[in-house]
Amino acid sequence: MTKYFLLLVVCVVFAEHEDYEVLINPNIAQDELKNHILTVTVQNRDYNRIIDTKEDEIIVGVRAEEYPPLNQVLCNFLSEVLHIKPNLVEVIEGHSENEGKKVQVDGTVITAEEIRKRILKALRDSR
Repeated sequence: MTKYFLLLVVCVVFAEHEDYEVLINPNIAQDELKNHILTVTVQNRDYNRIIDTKEDEIIVGVRAEEYPPLNQVLCNFLSEVLHIKPNLVEVIEGHSENEGKKVQVDGTVITAEEIRKRILKALRDSR
């Protein structure tokens, strides 16, 4: 199994909440079914994601009871990796809790493969 690792610290500020630091430790790997697995650490809690490409959409698995700012964390992480403004990234609510969330960049749904390529490029550029 090929693993890709990138460590990124993002400070997220919400006006109605205390300032806090979010550690995003995205570990991108591919399982035997060729799903991309993303692990994100938010305030010492690990969130595992299966990022699966279906019909050119990136599906980010979620659980209903997760920490509320996680959508914003994902948006910030993706905007950092994709080198775009955070307001151009949108995590779209699924039709049900089990459906997961779709990610759009500037109105266009992006794929797991695109994110993987850009993460690898960011890793190469940082060396």
